[in-house]
Amino acid sequence: MALLDVRGLSKAFGAFQAVHHVSFAVEAGEFSALIGPNGAGKTTLFNLLTGHVPKTAGRVIFDGADITHRSPHDVVHLGIGRAFQRANVFPAMTVLDNVHAAVVAHERAHRDPLRAARRDAAGRARALEVLEWVHLEGAAELPAGSLSHGDQKLLDIALALALRPKLLLLDEPTAGMHPEERRATMALVKRLWRDLGMTVVFVEHDMDIVFTVADTIRVLHHGELVAEGPPAAISTNQLVIEAYLGEGVL
Repeated sequence: MALLDVRGLSKAFGAFQAVHHVSFAVEAGEFSALIGPNGAGKTTLFNLLTGHVPKTAGRVIFDGADITHRSPHDVVHLGIGRAFQRANVFPAMTVLDNVHAAVVAHERAHRDPLRAARRDAAGRARALEVLEWVHLEGAAELPAGSLSHGDQKLLDIALALALRPKLLLLDEPTAGMHPEERRATMALVKRLWRDLGMTVVFVEHDMDIVFTVADTIRVLHHGELVAEGPPAAISTNQLVIEAYLGEGVL
């Protein structure tokens, strides 16, 4: 049984069909990429999977449970973590406090995780461990807003990891980074995937990275899933080349 089973998922904003009848299955342990031109519907698809926007049609089955109409809070607690295009951190709080609050929110379902984190000692070690995973332990006491763009993206990934996800969705985790930073970040993500036994789906525009690290690639175009398969098959798919890659990209 697939970990994530997406069935006929659609989203319309008025007359605009952002996602149209998309179906696919993500197997447990998969490390896959979602690619497509700007406006193809990639972020909208992530929003549908995580409950951030309501579906027009279709179903989402995760780990055997129907989560089609579950709230983002419920989806997180069922095991789907997400890092966003723009780092979703509290800039005035320390790096450690950001992750500590996420740990408390997940493990205790506290209504005020920021207040609870100040009184909680047990979760602090867990938060420090998560920071070590992304090599930010040395910045633990710095304000999150003082971090570089790349390190803020790593902190956002740490916040998702603090929620102990079975499935991690990464929306352009290397956006705004220089090439060496992009490669290092994706190497780190792949190591975490391997070490933590997660399933990962990531959106990425750097095709060198996509075709180097992804085991499976899915391609969206005008809100429709037009291709999926291993990198070798996607790189020679004529429809994908015409719609997105272009001749001689790879």
